[in-house]
Amino acid sequence: MIFFLRLLPVIGAVWLLVFFRLALGSPTMFWYYAGTAVLGTLASLWLLIRHAKLPQGRWSILAFPTLTLIAVVGVLLFSERAALQGVLLVGLASLFALYTEQLFRFTHAPARYQPNALVNLGYVFAVLSIFFVSLTVFDLQLFANVPLWLAVSIFVVIATLWCVMVFRFVDAPSAYRWPWGLTLGIVMVEVFALMAWLPVLPFVKAATLALIVTVVLQRVRDDVSGAAKPKRWTTVVLLAMLLFVLVTARWFA
Repeated sequence: MIFFLRLLPVIGAVWLLVFFRLALGSPTMFWYYAGTAVLGTLASLWLLIRHAKLPQGRWSILAFPTLTLIAVVGVLLFSERAALQGVLLVGLASLFALYTEQLFRFTHAPARYQPNALVNLGYVFAVLSIFFVSLTVFDLQLFANVPLWLAVSIFVVIATLWCVMVFRFVDAPSAYRWPWGLTLGIVMVEVFALMAWLPVLPFVKAATLALIVTVVLQRVRDDVSGAAKPKRWTTVVLLAMLLFVLVTARWFA
């Protein structure tokens, strides 16, 4: 059994790649193959943590990877460029392989586990999930003519659940949850509503939102952890990336 669990990072990555690729190649079976990809990948994670005592709890560990996978299904549904699909799937499979590997080390080989690896990867999944969710909603707005009020309403519901999961994941004290939770939630919804109104491509909108959320989330993490000196260079790099995205964006009326 331990040998099988040791192979789960590779098995999960191959499973994700194969079934998402089958979904893209068969429009009539898209939902079946995509659902199989999501459930199979999550099952590999569950096998590793079902008997483990995790600091953030089982559901917190699975929350953001699950939301990321579900949102990716929406992104692939509207994606038309094979090259971008390939890059997305390879990158996603590699990230899940890394995450599964760290889960295995934490639960079955603690001597090889890198401190805070799961927490750091959890933050990566948190940002990716909000990026893919917003990209999917922006695509719905563009391709399905979803009105602005409905798009914002959908995002408000998802953003609320996302904020709850974030503060559950970081195990923030109650004194931090309401002020930072409201701040993070309001920033996300306001930026989403603004970007949904602007005439720019969905990818640029989602990237802008994700970068701004990353800046705020980094500040939340520093505050909750009691960091004496926040990592300002991280904020500078993220703001530079945001400026680059906006300057190089293709705007249209």
